[in-house]
Amino acid sequence: MRALYNKYTLLWFVITVFLFMGTATRALAAYPAISGDNTREWITNVTFNTIDNTTVAETNGDTNGYGDYTAASTTVAPGSTYLLSVTIKPDTGEKISVFFDWNRNEVFTDPGEEVVVTPAVIQSPDPAYTATVNVNVPVTATLGTTRMRVVLSFLNADTDPVQSSGTLPAGEAEDYTVDVNNGSANPVITATNGTGGTITPAGAVSVTSGNDQPFTITANTGFFIENVIVDGSSVGVVTSHTFTNVVADHTIHVVFSSTLNHTVTATAGANGSITPAGMVRIGDGSDQIFSIQPASGFKVADVLVDTVSVGAVSSHTFTNVTAGHAIAASFAADTAYPAVSSSDFSLEWISNVTFGAINNSSNAEGYGAFLDKNTIVQQGGIYPVAVTIHPQAAENVSVFIDWNQDGDFADTGEETVIITGTTLAGPHISSIIVPAGATLGETRMRVVVRYFEPALPAGDLAVMDSGGEAEDYTVVVASPVPAIDPSLGNNFTFGIIDPADHTAVASGSNLKLTIDVNDPVYFIEDVLVDGVAIDGPFTPLPYTYTFRGIMVTHTIRADFNNIPFQTITATAGPDGSISPFGALKVPVGANKVFMMTPNPGFVIKDVQVDGGSVGPVESYTFTNVTADHSITAMFSLFAEITVSAGPHGAISPAGVVKVALGNSQVFIITPDAGYGVKDVLVDNVSVGSVESYTFTNVTVPHQISASFEKTFSWPMFLPAIVNANRGA
Repeated sequence: MRALYNKYTLLWFVITVFLFMGTATRALAAYPAISGDNTREWITNVTFNTIDNTTVAETNGDTNGYGDYTAASTTVAPGSTYLLSVTIKPDTGEKISVFFDWNRNEVFTDPGEEVVVTPAVIQSPDPAYTATVNVNVPVTATLGTTRMRVVLSFLNADTDPVQSSGTLPAGEAEDYTVDVNNGSANPVITATNGTGGTITPAGAVSVTSGNDQPFTITANTGFFIENVIVDGSSVGVVTSHTFTNVVADHTIHVVFSSTLNHTVTATAGANGSITPAGMVRIGDGSDQIFSIQPASGFKVADVLVDTVSVGAVSSHTFTNVTAGHAIAASFAADTAYPAVSSSDFSLEWISNVTFGAINNSSNAEGYGAFLDKNTIVQQGGIYPVAVTIHPQAAENVSVFIDWNQDGDFADTGEETVIITGTTLAGPHISSIIVPAGATLGETRMRVVVRYFEPALPAGDLAVMDSGGEAEDYTVVVASPVPAIDPSLGNNFTFGIIDPADHTAVASGSNLKLTIDVNDPVYFIEDVLVDGVAIDGPFTPLPYTYTFRGIMVTHTIRADFNNIPFQTITATAGPDGSISPFGALKVPVGANKVFMMTPNPGFVIKDVQVDGGSVGPVESYTFTNVTADHSITAMFSLFAEITVSAGPHGAISPAGVVKVALGNSQVFIITPDAGYGVKDVLVDNVSVGSVESYTFTNVTVPHQISASFEKTFSWPMFLPAIVNANRGA
């Protein structure tokens, strides 16, 4: 009987295991298959929340370019943000996307299920290329276990999509498991506000899972709502906000201001960007510049300001802002010239180009299209050009002009080398020689800075372990007319130039001009010849300048002043902007304020003043300026630190704090009067009753929370009683 029992027990066990294995196999096979040739490029590491998986394509079982790592899992909460990084061994021309089956329907094709890690094709020689991105888990994500698929695909163009199934052109895919879990039947919304108003309800608000929770925001008299931040992201200037279908913890923080501000909503279509972007707050009566840039291989098609076209401009300035506005940019393919790009422009970029009527200051773009900025040159003329850069080391600068208008920069005489191997910002000045046979009409000028390697007019400037930036402009070639066009510029009433009007001359002749001031309290500030400033000093007065061998029309302009000035040069790295920017003249003794604005999805990583860090500040003021200065803003992706404090105390800063990758963040824990710090938890681990805590080299999300307890005060008479008892 026992043998019979054991026989059926064994049979039941075998059937159960078989069914379990069959179920597991069917669950794995339910997702569409993907494969590829991973002999040239492959994934070497995927890090997402608690997943940190390192692989080698040839030895870790990635058969036919597919790796099943579903045994590696992590838990995420709806409505939360997590940092994802993918490291690859690239070849030439890859893109990375990660797909999440948020609704658990076993496909990756639903809206919002693709996270684009690298929007542009990777052209990097780095054998361990790493890309990072923030992943926002939708609030509506279905709870339970689901699939994450990491795909590295060889592609030819930036616009080519990464496929989530089927056979890749080349590359590799890896699957992982993600558990979507709110972790609580009663999630908590932490509602906080700054000085100047209230949010109701406030504090730690417990919500029954699945319910809605409204909040009302009220500014005090004399204050205005400046911003409402939900889970670390701005929702603008609103007087109320409702969380719907609450299944996870959230935060809401309100910022108030005593200064009236207005919102300009800035958006960009596909294949380009606008900086700053999103809902940009501007002080009442202030100005704001917006820069519009296409991706490599594209151009600005149109810019709409309050739904009215202002043309295909590369920038637009709102002046004296007293109301809300909107600006939207659209882009189109640029097929006239070969595309140029840079997959690494973080260390060197062009900050100013001056050539004739072109005088353009810019931040780092990798590729900048300024085709709306143009100048006229004449056949056979020689014109000065000045290029200022933000250098790393050993930078090479060239200017390419398509003189025969054949759609490339490969012909003899179309490259002018400005400088090689420089470590200086400049301006670097050289001369552009216009061929006598240059084709009349409009053509393209391309300015390039490149680290270590020679400047290239097309392709990725970062190949060969290099980096750099390119900018495009428009040049109009005209027939030669020997003449001089003098003019008075800044503070034109302070001085004179003689001759003062357009002066035609005989071809090959000379002409001397005289510049002087109207009163000894004035001085010549600048003299610009063909748009480029020449070296002073402009003394003794009167100052003279002679054009020699005049073959074409040249310009000369004199600027005057009655107070001395210094120059502050402001630049910004990728993924953000500084305002104002460029080379700015500031009166001696005056103050000058600069504002740093990251692009959406980025934060300020550091601000350097005269080469030294002042930290990730949002603004910086030079006071009592008596010397030249420089200021550079750098930006980065971020990791979030979620902050929560129990009753009877606070942690500063509060809410969801975005920290630039690699930076540190200090938190101060302050109990209310009569209370002390009971405990501080960092990532759910106690660090004791500390009054401050520092996260260093932040690369992943963290949590910090504090609890407080009442302190016991001994009555004043108790020591006397104790002493009396001791003496008894």
